[in-house]
Amino acid sequence: MEGTVDASASAGKDLVLTLDKYLTYLTEQALAAAVTKHGAKAATSVMIDPRTGEILAMASVPGYNPTVPLTQLSGARATGPSPTLTSPDPS
Repeated sequence: MEGTVDASASAGKDLVLTLDKYLTYLTEQALAAAVTKHGAKAATSVMIDPRTGEILAMASVPGYNPTVPLTQLSGARATGPSPTLTSPDPS
């Protein structure tokens, strides 16, 4: 991944999102496969650019869907990637 984020800071508006949706998708897929392969209960991954410290991707398995209230889960845990994450748009 080449390039840097060039954004001028202004009072209260200096937060720049560095997450890459494609890298996040790949990270979730690989993490879900590793959890299944090794029989793990859960796993978390954070991909950071060592040159800039930018967080490029974050994933957690089992996933969390904020649209499902905890009362509806009835103790069930999700498996695999987050149900809200779909294959990224190539554009």
